[in-house]
Formats: sequence, structure tokens, C-alpha cells
Amino acid sequence: MPAMLAYLNAPEMIALLVVVMVLWGAQRLPDLAHGLNQGFHQFKKAFNENSEEVQALSHLFRFLVIVGVVAVLSLALARNLSIN
Repeated sequence: MPAMLAYLNAPEMIALLVVVMVLWGAQRLPDLAHGLNQGFHQFKKAFNENSEEVQALSHLFRFLVIVGVVAVLSLALARNLSIN
């Protein structure tokens, strides 16, 4: 439940529902709820898709960091061996 709605009691929620019904009408209320539901599912789908992309980029970044560290250590070792 959204944090804003967590502080509402039953009478306040009923009053809010009455205001919504007056503003949009009882006939359009199911359409409004359906639209909100579709928007929520699209948001959730986009979040899940982006989270997979972020995870893939995170793995790629870790790989590149490891490769970079190995390259730096290899260069340092090669310089150290060539000096001695």
C-alpha cells in the first residue's frame, strides 16, 4: 500500500471514494481502475526489464574491472621482472 494511503482511516477512504465518484462519475470508475491497473502492470514490466539490463551491465562492469586489475598487475609484474 502506498505510504500516503497508509495514514487514511476507513471514514477518510470512504470520503475519498465519494469525491472520486463525484468528480469522475460512477460509470467511469471501472474504466479509471482498469487504466490504473494497466499503468501499474506496464510500470512493473518496465522495471523488471530494466532490472535485468542493470544486472547484465553490472556483470559486464565486474568483468571489465577484473580484466583491468589483471592487466595492471601483469604490467607491474612485467616491469618488476625486467628491472631485476
